[in-house]
Amino acid sequence: GIPSAGDCRKKSAKPSSEIKLAQLNSPACDCPQPEKRPIPEWLQKQGVPAEAIETRYWYSKTQWVSRFEWINSDGKSEKTIRQGHTKSNGLVQWKKGSKEWRAYRLSEAVKHCHKQWVLGVEGEECVETARRKALSAITWQGSNWDKKTIASDLTKLKDSGARGLVYFPDHDETGKKKAELVKQACQEVNLSCLVLSPTDVWSKMPEKGDITDWIEAHPHLSTDELIKRLESAVVKAAARYEQEQSEQEKAERLANLPNWSQSDIADYLAEKYQGQLAWNTELQEWYRYSLVNKGIWGKGSTEKIGKLVKSEIGEIASEIGRASKKKPTYTISFVNGVTALLKLDLEIDRRDEAEGLLPMLTGDLNHKTRQLLPHSPNHRLTWCLPYKYNVLATCEPIQEWLLEMCGGDRQIVQLLRAYLLGIVTGRTDWQKDLELVGAGGTGKSTLTRLAPA
Repeated sequence: GIPSAGDCRKKSAKPSSEIKLAQLNSPACDCPQPEKRPIPEWLQKQGVPAEAIETRYWYSKTQWVSRFEWINSDGKSEKTIRQGHTKSNGLVQWKKGSKEWRAYRLSEAVKHCHKQWVLGVEGEECVETARRKALSAITWQGSNWDKKTIASDLTKLKDSGARGLVYFPDHDETGKKKAELVKQACQEVNLSCLVLSPTDVWSKMPEKGDITDWIEAHPHLSTDELIKRLESAVVKAAARYEQEQSEQEKAERLANLPNWSQSDIADYLAEKYQGQLAWNTELQEWYRYSLVNKGIWGKGSTEKIGKLVKSEIGEIASEIGRASKKKPTYTISFVNGVTALLKLDLEIDRRDEAEGLLPMLTGDLNHKTRQLLPHSPNHRLTWCLPYKYNVLATCEPIQEWLLEMCGGDRQIVQLLRAYLLGIVTGRTDWQKDLELVGAGGTGKSTLTRLAPA
């Protein structure tokens, strides 16, 4: 009866026990290199000197991101990033353009991701660092860091058989925020996601450091050693994931439970059993929907309802105990208090019963329209004819027997049929009493047995 953790929000698929990073067939030899290109005048006016070096990262045949680097007058290195694309007429335009941008090196990752985990990083140079070590990796260009775009690219990986994404964030606050965004995008498409801690990979990772800083600090690190280090960090990330999921499930369990008080538990159970339990104030009786007959309210003894309430309280106590490691206790007085409050929330009156309906095993028949309605707790019906409704059924045998017993007098037959109709439809407003007079063997006893049936 208690909603399970995670019912109300999406979360990443659980990582499988074996995590293998997607690898290229060999270390990449087509990584972009810094080049001396003419710096556009408009860019020079923005402070980029003519001697700046450009590294161009191609997202497609017509889309790229350029990284300009130079040494300023104080001897410090500076950089700036610009997007560019080639228009259909062949002209270069230093803007993002209207065409959709996919993740950097996504096509390559799609080719190598089947049954593997793809490495996600922050920045094109980090992707190229991984590729030089024969690891497939992806990233997103600046303006494409949004959940919808990232989720769209992750869907392509998932559709190509990727098991999940291992994300290696930069070692700063921005890196944490981007990692959270990637996690949310993975949740959106139900793709497993593990976020590495940069210091799990390299304990001396500097502030704002990334995978490139780590590998440059360890130039002799082989691909096998690199993967071994990453896999060690992945194991720790997986352990963190399990811990986070456990804490999240505990928090969600507690959030779905009432506070440990008679009033809150009564409110919780009243909402849960609305339309299933009712306290009839006029008859001072408990009723439970479909207790005996499907679709019909049946009387439930005080002991049975008390047992139900006790069972619910026990389940709530157990859930609280599992979530908080301290299971609350309760007494019969506590159970009786909850039950008494529940009566106030679930009280009904006998007059609440829907009029004009004839409850049968297969539904509730509308007297006037002869339409068979589905059973509903809102009809408040506490009785039921033990028959299935059949629109094709006829009553010739009864009519013929009545006609014989009444000596062929059809008016008396119709009178008896009308009286039977009044019994079936509960027409107490007629205030009529039928007296049967006649010799033995004329059907009086048979009729009095037919009427209750």
